[in-house]
Amino acid sequence: MAAKGSKSTESDAFIPLPDPYGEGFEYSEDPIENTRNQWGVLEKRRLSAGRIARHPVLMLWRTMSGFSLAVFAFSSLLYAPIIDSLNGFIFILIPFILIAVAPTVVAGESAWQAMQARISLREQGGVRDGKKHALRAQPGMDRILESLNDQRRNNLVLTLLSSLTVVLLMLASAVTANSLAWNLALLVAMTLGIAQTFHGFFSYAFIRQLGDPFPSIVFHAPTHHPTQLGSVLGDLLVAHLDPDLFLEWEEWQKLFRKALIPGHITKQALERLLYILHLHMEEELTTQMAHDELLSFISQERFEKLLLDEDGRFNWRTIQRLIAHSRGWQPEAFLLLDRLQNDLLSGAPPLLRAEWRMDVALDE
Repeated sequence: MAAKGSKSTESDAFIPLPDPYGEGFEYSEDPIENTRNQWGVLEKRRLSAGRIARHPVLMLWRTMSGFSLAVFAFSSLLYAPIIDSLNGFIFILIPFILIAVAPTVVAGESAWQAMQARISLREQGGVRDGKKHALRAQPGMDRILESLNDQRRNNLVLTLLSSLTVVLLMLASAVTANSLAWNLALLVAMTLGIAQTFHGFFSYAFIRQLGDPFPSIVFHAPTHHPTQLGSVLGDLLVAHLDPDLFLEWEEWQKLFRKALIPGHITKQALERLLYILHLHMEEELTTQMAHDELLSFISQERFEKLLLDEDGRFNWRTIQRLIAHSRGWQPEAFLLLDRLQNDLLSGAPPLLRAEWRMDVALDE
């Protein structure tokens, strides 16, 4: 009896628990896939709204819209029939202000939300290799998040200044001309319009960064600098990548390693690639010359996908963008490279045969 009881107990242990949802109602939602889809939507919205917001015409209107409202308020103070003659047409100011404000606000909010989704995706291991990365804890990430918050604050100030100015102008058009409320509304509207103009000038640089394919690199300030450079351009470029872009760069390097013609060392080939693209960017090499040089160590079959894919995260142009970004942070190092190149081309024996070279530009 005891044996039978133990057998029944063991068999009961393998009975699966009932499904409370029933057949066909299984829980199939994938949180990682949801986060990935959410990030994709936000990223597309950020790029679209950012490209609209940084259009030269819209940037000019955004900067000068406050000044236009201030001039309108000042003109109405001097000559009351200007605002009285508009009547209901005063509401036409609303769409004009929305054109100046809406793309910037949408791009800024999308950038913030996309970054939060990206951090969550990295923490869940939902980016390519499946590895989890605590992106928020990486050096320099706090500065990036604070800069994105600054964008949101700038957008909030812009929205408040614009909306209050328009509301006061509408109020002035509704009350009796030359009354105390009328004069006060126009004076405050003029002041807010001037404040909006100054705000537009001070936040101009933030708008130019909206819609950037590399959303965090412009906010990233390197916190660690290598004391010794094994490969000058390669180490400089990596040192100025933001934490998220650094992880993507490591993934691209794996593709680069596979694309090399056998017999080439990866580190030397990468340094050569960066220097060729740098010379092409400086117009020292033509496109055809740079192409031929690159094909000397990159296989023809993988070249197009590696460097000419416009949809790829890293290609010919985007790598040149990263080189230019590094040069903006460390111009002295690039000036030294240029001088070394000129010395080699000139062929001066005292320079070529010297074991040491001192350049005071590195101390500046």
